Amino acid sequence: MLRLRPGPALAAAALTLLPLAACGSDSPLPTADETTTTAAETTTTTEAETTTTTETPDSTATTAGDAGDGSDDEGIDEIESLAQSLLVEAGEVSTDTLTFEDSGYTPPDADRPNACGAPSTDSVVPPQVLVGTSLTEPASTLVFQEEIRVYVDEAEAGEAFAAGVEALSCGTSIDGTVTIDGPTDVAEEVGGDEAVAFAVRAEAIEGVLVVVRVSDAVVLFLFTAPPGVAAEILAPDPLEVSAFGIGKILAALGE
Repeated sequence: MLRLRPGPALAAAALTLLPLAACGSDSPLPTADETTTTAAETTTTTEAETTTTTETPDSTATTAGDAGDGSDDEGIDEIESLAQSLLVEAGEVSTDTLTFEDSGYTPPDADRPNACGAPSTDSVVPPQVLVGTSLTEPASTLVFQEEIRVYVDEAEAGEAFAAGVEALSCGTSIDGTVTIDGPTDVAEEVGGDEAVAFAVRAEAIEGVLVVVRVSDAVVLFLFTAPPGVAAEILAPDPLEVSAFGIGKILAALGE
């Protein structure tokens, strides 16, 4: 049973969602798509205005009852709408001293290899739906990016999660400019069926990438800032924000 897909328990919401940006960014840091997102990108978008969805050519898998009447497309639209509504919003990550703003989300280039030189996860296991948001805190240049990818079923989501994690487990980017530590199991702290975190660092930026699988969806959370800034300004804890985001998804699923 596809727990993130429209069904009796979520009839009013129509559903499904999954992971973040693909590794097609201009940044040397991992991209969300690889369960991956580009750490150096400082663009973000508000849920309502900057969330973007994409469908792969074969993303509309037919079911036994399909008669080519467009019902598949309607189902995908419902999934996209639900996924967008579950993205973390600027006001939810802002604090008394830090105010995040939508900076515009751009989907990753699925044809571009990730920082480790591996094919992007989106090119290996294309999602049915991809939505994302990018939020920036102007005063500190903190950046928060989230991506939700929804797949055909839990098995395919698990394949995408595993491929993304493996693709980022190189230690150092192919050009030697970025170090990538991890994966570290954070399922207990964040929730979901599987969850890992990577610490990324380059000369002018450092960050944390959290990749989570929830049923048939994969979610990416990426937090970046200049070295030392996050600790200095008491930025929101990446694992706590990730747990909040996963909590929104689980609440929508009635769990």
